[in-house]
Amino acid sequence: MATSRAQKIENTETLRQDLSEVPHAFLVDFEGLDVAGAIELRRKIREQQASFRVVKNATALRAVEDLPLGKVAEAFVGQTAIAYTAGDVVGLAKVLREFHKEFETPTFKAGIVDGEPISAEQFDQLAQLPARDELIAKVLYLMNYPVSGLVTVLGGLAAGDCWFVGDHPENDVRGAAAFGMTAVWITHSVDGHAWPADAPEPAHRISALSELLPLLGLAALPEVV
Repeated sequence: MATSRAQKIENTETLRQDLSEVPHAFLVDFEGLDVAGAIELRRKIREQQASFRVVKNATALRAVEDLPLGKVAEAFVGQTAIAYTAGDVVGLAKVLREFHKEFETPTFKAGIVDGEPISAEQFDQLAQLPARDELIAKVLYLMNYPVSGLVTVLGGLAAGDCWFVGDHPENDVRGAAAFGMTAVWITHSVDGHAWPADAPEPAHRISALSELLPLLGLAALPEVV
């Protein structure tokens, strides 16, 4: 039965409301994804506190007009689904990339991170960053070590909204900016403990583990069972 005009308007408004405050979203082509695969993919995405929604391109284009996703309007062709989150964008990217590696679907078409478009290459880079839980595990491992030990593990890596500056400060700070992340400098990470004059300023400078925890969204270290 044909969808009425009123129903189309309602569908558009519902989708628009769902996407209006979403900073991170990926458009994917789900060709070849069977019912069992779709169920499994949705489960993995829910585990990341993210959502996965198959859309009609015409409806989606009306819904994202004047929204950040409207910046990638040209990607709303063929079979389209939107994977989106207001939280851990790295975790969501990992799920999509790993699922594609195993089943050759879904395929990345376009995306936004912090409301700005990213390329397929940037998506792959994002998906290869350590997830927040991995980062916390590394911090737990190093909790009895000097702060300089954090540099060995975290320098040049990123997780969640943080990009940790390593031995290449200028590249790391610019990398953080490209992904809309917060550049964090552990002060032992550059020889001489002085910030290079030609490098952009980091958003945060830390010299103790306790200063790192709030950046990871932790009031204190999780209990180790």
